[in-house]
Amino acid sequence: MVRTADITSETYYKPLGNIQSTCIQSSDWHVGSKTFSKKAFELMLEDIEDNSISDLMIDGDLIQSLGVHRLELADVSIWDATEQVLELVDLLTMIPKDVNIHFVLGNHEEKLKNQIQVGYDALNDAVSKMNERGFHNCNYYGSVANLTMDDDYTYLMMHTAGGVTYATSYRVERTWHNLIQRPNMYHTGHSHQLMHLSKAPHHELVISGTLQRENAWLMNKGLTSQVGWLLMRGYSPERCNIERVSPRVF
Repeated sequence: MVRTADITSETYYKPLGNIQSTCIQSSDWHVGSKTFSKKAFELMLEDIEDNSISDLMIDGDLIQSLGVHRLELADVSIWDATEQVLELVDLLTMIPKDVNIHFVLGNHEEKLKNQIQVGYDALNDAVSKMNERGFHNCNYYGSVANLTMDDDYTYLMMHTAGGVTYATSYRVERTWHNLIQRPNMYHTGHSHQLMHLSKAPHHELVISGTLQRENAWLMNKGLTSQVGWLLMRGYSPERCNIERVSPRVF
């Protein structure tokens, strides 16, 4: 996200790219964890093909790393972060090259970069490895993606962080109210929930689920992950067509 130099501008942040509203909104894959659902991923691939998806949005925590809380060590299946990235790249190359893939940093990649393997940006490495294989359809924006949608509307994607609350909508609404510039579409992840909220007059808030069937930290809190994604078939100020996809993969 890049702040504009003109403080008098009505737009505080410059858009970094454009997407189409026929897209899939996803988050929290946690590749490298024992409970990453390959079946859910394969069903997502079918949705991408069946619905002629142009853009796949992934809102952070693409890999497990070693987790953020010590309880999450119980979830790890691949103990080396670079091996997790290789597994992630193998999955991403299964997505058709004409689908644009967009992702941002999650708290798992952030902790990896800042504390576990200092300086290692796993998602930047994933993009480099995709390019080496001839796939140039990955777009990585750092912590926040400020985008335009269908050339006319605004789309903001950020993972968010912090403890998970029992009120599913609390985090997304709290961060929404604190935004200086509110987009038409606000896309968050992190909480492993799957929901869509409409805010008057023409704003949409989404939490885009997970591909991790279970999570040791959430289970310790008595919370259940919601495996799935959101399929957005179109957006306009008058009508937003979003379908909640929640496959049975347990």
